[in-house]
Amino acid sequence: MNSSKITTVLAIACSLFSLPSQAAENDEVPDTFKISLGAYVVNRYDSSMSLTDSSLGAGASINPSETLGLDLEQTVTRLDGYYRFTPVHALTYSRYKIKSTGNRTIDETFDWLDKDGNKIEIPLGAQVNTELEYDIY
Repeated sequence: MNSSKITTVLAIACSLFSLPSQAAENDEVPDTFKISLGAYVVNRYDSSMSLTDSSLGAGASINPSETLGLDLEQTVTRLDGYYRFTPVHALTYSRYKIKSTGNRTIDETFDWLDKDGNKIEIPLGAQVNTELEYDIY
């Protein structure tokens, strides 16, 4: 069984065994603290990235999966909850992490910006190792 199927089975099992939340009765104060940990599986998605030179009004667009070999399937982990400091006021928090990696031999030449904003030409036949990561807070 591959890892995405195992993750899906675990997510379903966790949701079946979770306890339903209780509604506050009368003047009871709701929970002061809550934390949730979970994950979901992204089976297929489509995206594109572009590099545009504003002085020329032209640019290039690539599909990260086709051009860079990024994964189209991944498991996204999440952490969220709240801290209630009065019965009606709370601070909420969330954290999601999305990460995709890939490697591919490039079959077309294209331009890219490095981390300092300098334009780099990626030549035909170059071996490219890619990591795309989002940390959302």
